[in-house]
Amino acid sequence: MSNIMYDKDFFINFLNNTFEERKNYLENYCSILDIEDIACALYYIVTNNLYKNLSGEIGIGCCIKEKDLLEEILAVRCQKLDNNFEWTDVYRKQLIELNNKVMYGFSKVYEEAKVQFRILKKRANSNNQFVNGFNIDIALKPFILVPNEKGIYFILYNILPNFLWSDNVSSEYGLEDLKEKKYDGDGENFNVNEYLGENDFNDEYICWGMYELFRHTKYFMSWYDILKINEILVEVKVTNHHFIENIGKGAFWEDNLQAMSDNEAENLRQEYISRISKNITGLPVDLFIDEMNCWDKIGPFKRIKFQGTRSDNADFKRIYSMSLEKNPRVLVKDAQIDLTEDELQQIKDFVVKNMKFLINITKGKFTVLDLARKLGKF
Repeated sequence: MSNIMYDKDFFINFLNNTFEERKNYLENYCSILDIEDIACALYYIVTNNLYKNLSGEIGIGCCIKEKDLLEEILAVRCQKLDNNFEWTDVYRKQLIELNNKVMYGFSKVYEEAKVQFRILKKRANSNNQFVNGFNIDIALKPFILVPNEKGIYFILYNILPNFLWSDNVSSEYGLEDLKEKKYDGDGENFNVNEYLGENDFNDEYICWGMYELFRHTKYFMSWYDILKINEILVEVKVTNHHFIENIGKGAFWEDNLQAMSDNEAENLRQEYISRISKNITGLPVDLFIDEMNCWDKIGPFKRIKFQGTRSDNADFKRIYSMSLEKNPRVLVKDAQIDLTEDELQQIKDFVVKNMKFLINITKGKFTVLDLARKLGKF
């Protein structure tokens, strides 16, 4: 992990570089976690100085360069994550669920708009002293709920588009105008586009609202991030709101389990975890442990990770979290583990026997080398 201080001076120098120089630095010299640290540091500098740029100048649009730089940094993060992303059946199911919730949201918001339209039109036509004209604003907004007030998902939460979709009707319209409005693309299927490949969703229906989501976010949000959208605000501005919740992705943890996409993205982001060879532990697979205390920021459990397949090469898509507790549990939903029950139990027994030592490694009191000595392998 880089020891560079990402402060105001760093970003002033960074802005003085060319676009190609900045991109080269981010792509070749920074891990995903480094990029997220840089983005977070820049975000808080910008938001703490909304009316000044990094040089201290005051004026209209003074933060445009900084905002463009933030999107530039997030775009590299998005590219690095997406380079390792593949559509699995689980991920396809998640995206289709989100697609269906978006369509459901459109139907709910227009149904409510029609109700309000009738009420307000009646009041306007009765020469009501207050209502002699009106507007109804309709909107949908996606959210990524975050577990704390800092970090990359807090930034994504705040820079998502104001609305995935917005519309309005006024007293000049008739109800028939509302009935004619379409919310799903007028039947056109967007399952093949510049964001989805020809073979990813051939047999599925992707609505126009989802295409708009991709169009407005895909340059700075990876597929892992989009799969993390877990709430949609449906808004009819007269007074009524309707929240669509429990989409099924969970926040970072749902029912004390990580979503598969969260686990996979975490494995990609944590490039500084330590590998404990099976030659040291005597287990059928390698273990992985966080010696830098990063995982404490993501979820409530002290944990270790294990390779879910017997491959000699670490496969970040098949590395799963296991809790460090008296009755260890696999903390990933839909984990695809190619181990026998006996082999999995061996891992759990090892965790129980060495739990205090493993926890002390995460606290920085011991190292993996100390563990090897304890096990008589060094």
